[in-house]
Amino acid sequence: MKAKNHIEIRPYSLKELAHIYRVDVRTIGKWLVPHWDEIGQIRARLLTVRQVETIFDKIGYPYVVEINQSQKPHRIHLSTY
Repeated sequence: MKAKNHIEIRPYSLKELAHIYRVDVRTIGKWLVPHWDEIGQIRARLLTVRQVETIFDKIGYPYVVEINQSQKPHRIHLSTY
């Protein structure tokens, strides 16, 4: 199984970002608390492209850990979601 290796930078809602990171909306909200001054206020329920870029810069890009069954368990491949 191949993991996706790209993510589109576009306006997202917090719910959509939580889905991308595979966490609950409350969890991503807690992750963002220390960065709200830099992210700025959410308007019209969507984060702007600039805000999304700031979030990815601050908490990192989401990724999927892919373990190939034919490989030894200690060998993993990390790729972005």
